[in-house]
Amino acid sequence: MGLVAALFSPGGFSQAPDLQSLDIVKIENLDSLSEVTEIKEALANARIVLLGEQSHGEGATFDAKVKIIQFLHQQLGFEIVAFESGLYTNFKAGEIDRTTNPSTSAFYESVGDIWSDTKQFKALLEYVKGTESSDTSLKIHGFDFLEGPFFREYYFNDLKEHFLRENISLDNEVIETLEEPFFGDVDYVATNEEDSMKFHSAIKSIMEGFSQLKENKHSKILRQAFESYLASIKWAVDMYKEREYWVQNPRDLQMAKNLIFLAELFPNKKIIGWGASFHFANDILQYQNTDLTRQYIREMEDENEGFDLDSSLHRAVPMGQILKKKYGDELYSLAFSSYQGTYSLVGKKVASIPAPPQGSIEAEINALGFDHAFVDFSHKKYRSFYSSALGNLPILAPWQEIFDGLLFINTSYPPEFYEYYDAQVVEKDKFTNYQIAGKVVDSKTRQPIPYAHVTLGSTPKGTVTNSEGYFEFNLDSDDTGKNLVISSIGYGNLVLDLTKASTAEDTLYIKMEPKTLVLDEMIISAKTPTAKEIVQKAKRSIENNYFQGPYNQEFFYRVQKQANDSATFTEEASVFVYGKSGYKPSNSAYRNFSGQILQFRNTTGNPNKDKWSGVGSIWLVFSHDVIFDKDNILHRASAYEMELAGITTYNDEEV
Repeated sequence: MGLVAALFSPGGFSQAPDLQSLDIVKIENLDSLSEVTEIKEALANARIVLLGEQSHGEGATFDAKVKIIQFLHQQLGFEIVAFESGLYTNFKAGEIDRTTNPSTSAFYESVGDIWSDTKQFKALLEYVKGTESSDTSLKIHGFDFLEGPFFREYYFNDLKEHFLRENISLDNEVIETLEEPFFGDVDYVATNEEDSMKFHSAIKSIMEGFSQLKENKHSKILRQAFESYLASIKWAVDMYKEREYWVQNPRDLQMAKNLIFLAELFPNKKIIGWGASFHFANDILQYQNTDLTRQYIREMEDENEGFDLDSSLHRAVPMGQILKKKYGDELYSLAFSSYQGTYSLVGKKVASIPAPPQGSIEAEINALGFDHAFVDFSHKKYRSFYSSALGNLPILAPWQEIFDGLLFINTSYPPEFYEYYDAQVVEKDKFTNYQIAGKVVDSKTRQPIPYAHVTLGSTPKGTVTNSEGYFEFNLDSDDTGKNLVISSIGYGNLVLDLTKASTAEDTLYIKMEPKTLVLDEMIISAKTPTAKEIVQKAKRSIENNYFQGPYNQEFFYRVQKQANDSATFTEEASVFVYGKSGYKPSNSAYRNFSGQILQFRNTTGNPNKDKWSGVGSIWLVFSHDVIFDKDNILHRASAYEMELAGITTYNDEEV
């Protein structure tokens, strides 16, 4: 990245840096942080430590944060890790893990996938699990008002159970009134006065119910999550109505309130925050947007297309600033930066870190030859100097006013993807007496059948074949003699007697017979029903009208975008999916699917094509059930387009 040499010289600074006075402490090994006295002294009096990250694509920073969390837990008694993820969602994930003993932790779904899909997060979870039997076990929580799938799936049922337990009235109509803006669009409460009044009346009913609930940790979480999510809806309404707001201030304010809530809910526990450095910053507006920074932005245009530092930070009040005002020296915000290397969101294009300028703190530490270093800003005042602690972009600022400290990692690298649903064939010599593996193929073509459902009799134990038709899972001694059931759409179910299969020696080669499925005829009455009656009738009849076993399906999708009077198609794909539960209404449809992209075409140079692990906008397809979910599909006209295609003949049957 060839920048003008003069820009690298100290004379290019608008204010001479004072890096010589920085207390730069070399860290020999992140595994031995307990030996670094300066870090222990800096964090000794903190009740809340916020661990930032330059971007969300910093694998080296993730690794360092896991090491720091272990250090804070073992040496300084911290017992909570709070992620920049949903407050209720992570509470529920912890409850699921404690009560159901799932084969994989629910935190893989509750924590944002930019972290939970990485090997670094897997290492953290393994450490957390290893502390469960101790008196000071480490717990995971969340502080964001942007909730995940567990909020949609469990929250209102959880709320109804609590209200019912204490004989507090909760009308189903109140829940239905809240579900559309909570889980669908906010436009009707933003534009229709009658609907808006009904929505606020429903909110009032819920809040009156909360006032009658006995206070305990669970009821407090329910109330805080409700108020927190209302803040996200208000923000969505403000955006819909194009009201003025600054940066992500509404979100930062609520995230600060949620972290304060956790600190008060667990008054005797120390908390570690995990999130973006921007959110954890203090007085971020003290930066200077220099010519040098603008030059770097132009050089990084691929990652910062249309980015302007001033407009992006205008009037920003990060949650760190709110927390610092409340907790003072009891809060320590730690930023991270690197001198060289690469970074990337999981599955996204890898970008190189631009070489920091001479006179920056990164260049200064690199010149010392340190791989890792710690700088404590909290007890000294320095002049402004350049650092790449925000977005890997060199910015001139009095950094001690923005963060309490900096952890330097010389070479950055992207996070590694953790495929925790990967199914592979195991070599014969690795088999145990109770391990079974196999390959499922079409009996006629001998082609593998991907995503076929494999279950052990009537037990919940089972798996799904991978893209090559392979599967593998372990059997307990109690499973001896049970049958293996294999099913896939387009094939007849196959039942295997495991007592006749040499599972300890060979991979099973399972051939399935193709079978055509013909649905029953649907009769439509002459009476014209209302829209509401259509939806209610359809939902009641789903089990009769739609196949309820595991199924495979290939579909094509195309993303269309409108601009003025023109429409453009930005991407197209052919996708093969496996649905493990059949066509059932669901609050979180995408949790019931797995599959693969067969073909993908980016038709207009769409810059979003690498988002969401390279699948572009396909996540929109699975954000709602293909058939019906609790969103009113007739109201959400932008989400579905339906038409009566007519009647045709298939295999001598009318369909």
